[in-house]
Amino acid sequence: RMIRDNPSCSNGPPIGIGWRYGRTLSMPVVRYEHFRPPRRKGDELILGRPEREKLLEHVPQTEKAYAIRHSLKAKNQRRRTVHNLPKEKMDQVLESARRKILRTMRFEKRTSKQVEGMMERANKAAEAIDQIRKETDELVELMDPEELEMVSPHRFLNLHDSSDVRYNYVANQA
Repeated sequence: RMIRDNPSCSNGPPIGIGWRYGRTLSMPVVRYEHFRPPRRKGDELILGRPEREKLLEHVPQTEKAYAIRHSLKAKNQRRRTVHNLPKEKMDQVLESARRKILRTMRFEKRTSKQVEGMMERANKAAEAIDQIRKETDELVELMDPEELEMVSPHRFLNLHDSSDVRYNYVANQA
């Protein structure tokens, strides 16, 4: 047995099982179960400070003192954690609400910027379509009425679906 860092130790240096072991005789499990002493209850498993000190006679006093301080520090941290748990729940709720509000605000900004960009592109596209229509009207005015009758209506640009334009143009070429 040796000093460990178990903070559930009631008082005195915390004790634990080390890696070193002693060789003992082996025996069948059935025989051990027959001769072993009765199982101890919870209170009987707790070691008092004098029993701990006796088990750790070989450990220097400075190490024992350090282990006790370390154990008390861990106990106090656990106590603070348990004490602050209700506050922690409220902090989590508030932090979650803050994140959701910020996310919503960023989304509105991002959405409004996206809408502005889409509107700008739509306006540019509308201007380009108007320019194409204007140029087409000017070309139609320059053509002879007889030439106009010979032009297939499928060859005019359908601005709503470019796949129809390609299909119609290829169909008229055949």
